[in-house]
Amino acid sequence: MGTEQGFLNRYTWMQQQQQQQQTVPLQPGHVVAFKTSVGFVDHVWELLAPLLSEADMLLLPDAAAAAAARDAGEDDGTTAGQQQQQQQQQGVGRPQASLLLQPEALVQLLVQYKVTHLAAVPSVLQLWLPALAAARQQLSLLQLVSSGEMLPTALAGNLLQALPERCLLLNLYGSTEVSADATCQLVSSSLLASMQGPWLPAGQPIANLMMAVGRSSSSSSSSKNGRMRELLVPLPVGYEGEVWVAGPGLAAGYLPQQTPIVVHSVQVRH
Repeated sequence: MGTEQGFLNRYTWMQQQQQQQQTVPLQPGHVVAFKTSVGFVDHVWELLAPLLSEADMLLLPDAAAAAAARDAGEDDGTTAGQQQQQQQQQGVGRPQASLLLQPEALVQLLVQYKVTHLAAVPSVLQLWLPALAAARQQLSLLQLVSSGEMLPTALAGNLLQALPERCLLLNLYGSTEVSADATCQLVSSSLLASMQGPWLPAGQPIANLMMAVGRSSSSSSSSKNGRMRELLVPLPVGYEGEVWVAGPGLAAGYLPQQTPIVVHSVQVRH
């Protein structure tokens, strides 16, 4: 279960990165595209960040339904009042997954409503790529976030070519258990030129979080207070291991909890 502290840490980090040119903090006049299902953790930022920063939020399903109703009205002479009634009957505001599979229609909405902040998974970005490239000069995008999947190096290069020059491309890594995001990598031409593998790196931890790739020691023992004590052994660069995260982004646990919670005290061997 995510926590308010975890979301606020994620939100504050993104709002305070302007001096480092790592993100584009939200401000009045910016427009965030809300398109993620409420069953996926990324919707939390899309929903709450605009409210906290006085930015605007575009509900893509509503905009798509309104555009469809307007086009239908122009074709058959339907009045504005009749269009509104039709929208209500169609359930405006419901998630419309099909919109994400219609790149031209979606990008048209991004242009029409001057969306500045957008997030999507790489597989969807690959689908949108031709439409984004075709509308490059009309887009108002300032920040595009890729998360939820590994970002291929080739796709990242194509996105840099397709996006407006002023738009930042970020590769974020995380999960529900760490309040959506734990690391960030700014994608640049110089980074891509230095890449030798097929995937982009996950980047550096966001504010107040600690990350380590390692393994837990087999010599775990019980501490004086009865809690488990483990020893995290970080691995050298290039080795595969478990990803460990510490800090305010950690979730509180799982509901319903079927088994007793075991609290671990972890020491890191430097």
